[in-house]
Amino acid sequence: MKTHLLMVDDNKEILEIFKEILEPYGVKVVTFCKVEDAKAYLQNPFSAAKIRAIVSDLMMGPTDGLDFLTYVKSKPDLEQIDFYLLTGAEVSVFESFVRSNKIKGIISKPFHVSKLLEILVDEEPEYYRNAA
Repeated sequence: MKTHLLMVDDNKEILEIFKEILEPYGVKVVTFCKVEDAKAYLQNPFSAAKIRAIVSDLMMGPTDGLDFLTYVKSKPDLEQIDFYLLTGAEVSVFESFVRSNKIKGIISKPFHVSKLLEILVDEEPEYYRNAA
């Protein structure tokens, strides 16, 4: 289970949805609307040490998810954090990133709650399995 997740998305509603879905499973979701704010948070070694996964929207301004990925993977104290891109774009375009181990995975919008839990909580509640 990924106990602390950092999420960056310029859509506050998406941030709240992720918190509502994940926090009942013991995942603390730290949210930011801007990549620069997330970078500042990660510069604190105490804060950064807690984060086990990052979910970043691909398309944001002024800094996008790929720029944030490059930043995280360039820092020796952050590069081990699992990184997921959240996107409404065609997923196959980014599969080379997954194969190269630059990112752990891609979360497509719209996302299915059961898939999100499987990816980020490492479990899928039985009531979601039975509903599928």
